[in-house]
Amino acid sequence: MRRLWTRILGLGVMAALLLPELAAAAGPKAAPLVIVADTRKFTGWEAWWTNLYNESHILFALLTIVIIPVVGLIFGVLADIIMPGEDGLALLAAVRRKSERVQVVLFTGEPTLETATEALRLGAFDYLPK
Repeated sequence: MRRLWTRILGLGVMAALLLPELAAAAGPKAAPLVIVADTRKFTGWEAWWTNLYNESHILFALLTIVIIPVVGLIFGVLADIIMPGEDGLALLAAVRRKSERVQVVLFTGEPTLETATEALRLGAFDYLPK
């Protein structure tokens, strides 16, 4: 409830500060402004889905703006060598063609001397057996 009143107060302050400028910019023939506030109270599943929807936007924004770039800068790429389609060594070669600065760590459940030497030759930061 406190969050709701904080938001309402914030919107009221913004409206008080911005509306006179908007009215002056619109001119004397501007239409009147109508603010509609939805005051329904959700309960049960509606409340759960509404909260999940609202919180997921915040978490997604936090994830895409802060967490993913930081993790990418710290760790770079972590990939398995055996993957469907393109294998990890081909991925490493493609990453190296794009950038030398990205650290690539390869791991595998079937470690061999050949794949380890090839990974390090291509510029892998590390090679980890599972």
